[in-house]
Amino acid sequence: MEASGIPVERPFSNLGEQIDGAIKYEGRYYLIELKWTADKADPVQLRNFYVKLSGKPDGRGIFLSMSGFTSGAVQTLPHGKEINMALLDGVRLSNVLFGHYTFGQLLDHAVKTVSLKGEIYCSHSLEKP
Repeated sequence: MEASGIPVERPFSNLGEQIDGAIKYEGRYYLIELKWTADKADPVQLRNFYVKLSGKPDGRGIFLSMSGFTSGAVQTLPHGKEINMALLDGVRLSNVLFGHYTFGQLLDHAVKTVSLKGEIYCSHSLEKP
């Protein structure tokens, strides 16, 4: 994120919660949740992050799970709730690290996907600039 010129806040704690970090992108802050586990992120983990975001004014977030997400996580979270996060997986991060696109381009794509389509899981390929 820093290599893409995106300001990064290091991990921090608030009363009763731990935040993996945050970024400031296009004038807005996004809390970051990182899961570097072999297991896919599940609905409980997404719900816990959703609650963290809901407790913040204009709470938005990026949930990055290196192993991806269970189908139940992706299908159940957005129904009946305000969409306040984008989900990214290890494939998207690897594409950034290998130079296929920048993290800024990935964020633009993820925010566009959430805003225009209401889809929280950014599983689609990025269009070439």
